[in-house]
Amino acid sequence: METTLLRIILDELLPDEGKLSLGASIKIGYLPQNITFEQSNQRVLAFVKEFLPQEQKARQRLAHFGFYSEDVERRLKELSGGERVRLYLLQLFQRQINLLILDEPTNHLDIYAREEIEELLSEYTGTLLAVTHDRYFLQKNFNGLLVIEEQEIKKETMDFLHN
Repeated sequence: METTLLRIILDELLPDEGKLSLGASIKIGYLPQNITFEQSNQRVLAFVKEFLPQEQKARQRLAHFGFYSEDVERRLKELSGGERVRLYLLQLFQRQINLLILDEPTNHLDIYAREEIEELLSEYTGTLLAVTHDRYFLQKNFNGLLVIEEQEIKKETMDFLHN
């Protein structure tokens, strides 16, 4: 159900009934469950320089996202799950999106990686939409919920998480 909803929002699937309209100014960024990079042998710095060509600026942004001097020469395929998420978020944030869709963003991440991701998301000023079963992540990053259960959408307060 959740994947279907995301695919409709991302315009990858048509709804069975009705239609979905997004505002003209909506610029979507999508963080998939499984992050893969087309050129997995590419080095981190080279990847970032594709959308931030000035090396000093690229290095500064990488440092802000937790990639320091020795990290920037690593190959994309060598990155851990948390590092992949951070690098992907760096790329998305450079596109100045205002709707960030997260598909199970904390799956397979250790506590340290989750905290790093939460810190980066706390700086994001647009709208967040997340599909997740991670109650702690929801509580830490959201002030309201739309819960999809039994083909119904219900608006819930964060108190819902304590039940």
